[in-house]
Amino acid sequence: MIGNASPVGRTGYSVLEEGDLDRQSFCLHITAWRVADRAGDLFPNLFATKRDAEAAAERWAAQSLQARHNLP
Repeated sequence: MIGNASPVGRTGYSVLEEGDLDRQSFCLHITAWRVADRAGDLFPNLFATKRDAEAAAERWAAQSLQARHNLP
């Protein structure tokens, strides 16, 4: 189940919580974080921490920017 999503700066990517719903407390027990692009498509990677997911999103955004502008 997907929980909260939070944008990663101005990258266009978002980090989403993924986990299991506790049916007694209705709390989401987060097991991983994922990254989604502007269209809402999820990358297959799972991250152990939110910070790891944010770092990956920032890295992918920089790589995408380099590719669009043919930068070395």
